[in-house]
Amino acid sequence: MRDRRPARPRAQRAGILRHPRLPHAGRNSRRPPTAGRHPGRHHRSSGRLREAGADNAGGARASAQAAACDRAGPPGLAGQRRRRRPRGRAMKWYVVYTQAGKEAFAAQNLTNQGFEPYLPRYRKRRRHARRIDMVLAPLFPRYLFVRMDPRQQRWRSINGTFGVSHLLTDGAVPQEVPDAIIDAIRAHADGDIVSVLPPAFRKGQRLLVTDGPFADLQGIFECVDDQERVVLLLNFMGRVIPARLPGHAVTAA
Repeated sequence: MRDRRPARPRAQRAGILRHPRLPHAGRNSRRPPTAGRHPGRHHRSSGRLREAGADNAGGARASAQAAACDRAGPPGLAGQRRRRRPRGRAMKWYVVYTQAGKEAFAAQNLTNQGFEPYLPRYRKRRRHARRIDMVLAPLFPRYLFVRMDPRQQRWRSINGTFGVSHLLTDGAVPQEVPDAIIDAIRAHADGDIVSVLPPAFRKGQRLLVTDGPFADLQGIFECVDDQERVVLLLNFMGRVIPARLPGHAVTAA
């Protein structure tokens, strides 16, 4: 049977050429186009342009960073400014109703919780075992004041404080006390000790009432009771009645 495979070249059949010859790039082969007559100069100028662009970009970044630093100031100053910025707290005074005889105990526990209580007291004359001494007593028994901001502090925790009965509220919000009332109390106080001692009067001296329901009436000074109030004998509706008045409500006639 006749072989139909294509005949190989004579050189391959003889074993002279094992692989086909690769094409040779002669003079007529095409070269990649070059820009200009001097390629080296072109590459050097391109490198200089790239370096100039990089320098300009770096300078722009440095200028932007310097401007940002100038606006921010020194590194620690920005943090200090943020810490010193006021928060605009609305600190007001409120009234706390305490347990009987627990005013000082409640005030101490409120202080431990971070609140600012104010318990005005006065020196009270006390008789005990045939002796008379002076003790500190609350100016308003079972009441004290607390200064706070309900929007910033957990004011409901006051109701669970030891010694506290409850915080006076107006509906669902704490009841405010005008600052003028606290200022008036502190105007007659040395620290938290309020001076309520009446002026020294002689027994039988005629006094004039200047404040209260008996204003403009005159009476006879009798004594000072254990609550530091002036006992005055008034002639009222044809009868002599004893009236107990604060020391600031009377003066010498």
